[in-house]
Amino acid sequence: PAPVAGSSASERSQATTASATQSATQSATQSATESATESVTESVTESVTESVTESATESATESATESATESDASSPSSGGDGSDLLTYQSYLVVKSSVKAGVYVHGKHVGSTNAKNVARCRWRNIRLGVAPGPRWISKPIIMDIPCQKIVTVELEPEPGKAP
Repeated sequence: PAPVAGSSASERSQATTASATQSATQSATQSATESATESVTESVTESVTESVTESATESATESATESATESDASSPSSGGDGSDLLTYQSYLVVKSSVKAGVYVHGKHVGSTNAKNVARCRWRNIRLGVAPGPRWISKPIIMDIPCQKIVTVELEPEPGKAP
């Protein structure tokens, strides 16, 4: 508040002190609020970034490991009688007169006339060609035993060869 004309020096001093105190309090409050907001924002940003980075790293590692395992095990040079596979996997060899993709439950697992890794138990197996895939055989449904080598013969339907 501005001093009123005719006020005593003491009253003017009190008014000036009150005004300065109010201004200092507002400035300190604003500075503290800005500092606290900046600190909380920085802390939350670091926490969220760390969480997202950790989650993405775990997911990418899991995916890359699974992909590498499938690629290594599905190559034709993979040895073994199946006992080297995970408990839910088997080697599947689909013999055919054509070169085509082998699909188990709609998932590409490899090529005909090669040792491919597939999940065991009741499965839908068929041949297909990219892009698409375009199905070239009727599906066969069979119970694939776990950790074994299974060989089946599957030919394309007439007129659907690649």
